[in-house]
Amino acid sequence: MLDEITNGNNTLVPNLQTISQIFTVLEGVFLLACLICMLLAKYIIEYFSDKIPAPKRALRVAGVRGICLAAISILMYIEVPSELSQQYGLVTALAILASVYLCYLGNFISAYFIFKRFGKSRTIGQNTITIPTYQTRALSLLSSLFFLILAIVAIVQQLGFSNLLEAGGVIGVIGVMLALTQGSWAPDIISGLILLNSDMIEEGDILELPNGTIAEVFKTKMFHTELFDIAHNNRIMVRNTTLRDRTLSNLSRFASHKGLRICLPFNIDYQTPAEAVEALFEQVGVHASEQDIAFESTHGIKTVLMEAGDHALQWGFIFHTKAPEQLIDSKRSFTLLMQQEAHARNISLATPLTHIVNLEAPPKAQQAL
Repeated sequence: MLDEITNGNNTLVPNLQTISQIFTVLEGVFLLACLICMLLAKYIIEYFSDKIPAPKRALRVAGVRGICLAAISILMYIEVPSELSQQYGLVTALAILASVYLCYLGNFISAYFIFKRFGKSRTIGQNTITIPTYQTRALSLLSSLFFLILAIVAIVQQLGFSNLLEAGGVIGVIGVMLALTQGSWAPDIISGLILLNSDMIEEGDILELPNGTIAEVFKTKMFHTELFDIAHNNRIMVRNTTLRDRTLSNLSRFASHKGLRICLPFNIDYQTPAEAVEALFEQVGVHASEQDIAFESTHGIKTVLMEAGDHALQWGFIFHTKAPEQLIDSKRSFTLLMQQEAHARNISLATPLTHIVNLEAPPKAQQAL
């Protein structure tokens, strides 16, 4: 039967007739089911285990794919004749695939236990999650490097580069490629390690970016950091090098027990007495205490005169909060209450414009000439 299968067939990929002669219908269905399970393992696990934490779901996905790959390898090793396997390179392909996936699975399992052992527990809202630390990132990098070298050695051996010169040449080519591209990935890895080691940015922290965007640190990865834009409800991806080069304000790390101090500026004309402005701000604080606004009502509010302008005085409405993730909503609520109370007290919050005339500049008509 083997002669009939291999006779006159020198193609690199077995045709459908050859495959149908090797496997029965039941074995073909089983093979197809294993391939589908490998491709859709993530969605299947998420459908049946949606309440399980993400790390455990990922571990189950890796386990399902490993079992399917082992089943396919065993079936092909038993059913496919050795001569046909050598002709099409099936044994080599399966061995390389199995070696790569076993190294990936070993790295994934080791990273899971490293993260579980050296990770830091933190409560965000009502959920307690484990966030990465400098120890988890450094040990994960060492583990990944070990399994990467192991996978390269296994692939080199499976491809038949047995002597030291051939194997060294293949590994040398890979090393040269990594050296040429290190400018693209090495700075981000080092910056990520520095950010984690500084203990200034953790998952769940609220950051204020230089452009004024208030975002939550969603996840710190090896090459980039994912931020959650609170105002626009979308994700932002920032390289670790870019994040480290910027001046960031961590709103979750306030230095006082009162919480984060926020100042809202309001322009009020000179005709309004200071006592009226203080009464306005105090009444806004009373209304805010009666509503569900995230601020420290026990510490009250504070009124300060910030700047004397040409047409108006700039007053500062200062309050404290320990919920920086609700800072945008708190500012909007305070501004709305200020507008309503000022309107009721007949106090204008209009911002006057000052026209600055440069006497030294030539007229536009002369500039055109």
